[in-house]
This record gives sequence, structure tokens and C-alpha cells, in this order.
Amino acid sequence: MLLYFHKYYWNVEFNQTGNSTETQQETQQETQQTPSRRNDLNVDDLLILQSCFDGRNSIRDPNYGSPFIRELVKTLYKHSSHRDLATLFDIVQRRVKKVTKKISETHPEFSEQVPVMTKTLTDMRKIFLFPKYKVSPPAE
Repeated sequence: MLLYFHKYYWNVEFNQTGNSTETQQETQQETQQTPSRRNDLNVDDLLILQSCFDGRNSIRDPNYGSPFIRELVKTLYKHSSHRDLATLFDIVQRRVKKVTKKISETHPEFSEQVPVMTKTLTDMRKIFLFPKYKVSPPAE
């Protein structure tokens, strides 16, 4: 899975095995369209978060999903109102590494997963998703 955050839009690409033929064809068509869109991007303000290194497989459970997605959603829910996107990605990296390390200790067929973040933010820019909107419930 790749997440592309640009100052004008963000895009999520899922590349997972086990899809139906129709879904694979749709994914191939979207993948063929994606490079032309990527060429149009201004790479001065780009954040890319990958669930793991290229050539590695992400851990995914049929019932619980991916640790990467779970930790990303938890982090966005809890911290998106007061932290910038790069900091959120750092938190996700640490959490996924910690969770997958525990999984790999109990299930030797899996290896530890480390998300990869590529950022080309210029002038020390910080991107906030919802700076004035508190999403998490108030602490009591």
C-alpha cells in the first residue's frame, strides 16, 4: 500500500494479492494511469508512506487487516488535530515496528515490518490535516 500526500490532494493505492480478476484488471488500469499522474506532481511538497520496503510483503490478517492500516487510523484519529503529518508518520512507523515485532516473535513465518516514509517538504513546511478540529474524545 502506498499513501501519497501532496499539497493539493492525497491518493491511496492498494496492491494486494488474492483479488478477483475484475479487481485485478481495475487495479492494473489504475496502476497504468498512476505514473502519468505522478509525473504531473510538484515534488517539492510530497510525502509518501509505504507499508514496507519495496519487494517485501506486508503482514495482513483476513480478520483484523493490516497492522499498518490499524496503526495509521488510530494515529490519525488520536493526533491529527494537533500534530503535523510527518510527525504522525513517525508515530505510525514506531507503532507498526513494535506491533509487527511482537507478531514475528509468536509467528516465525512473519518478519518485522518497517514502514517507509519519503518526504520532500521544502522550507521546513509542516502539513496539518485538521488543525482546529479535535477528533479524539476529551480526556477525563
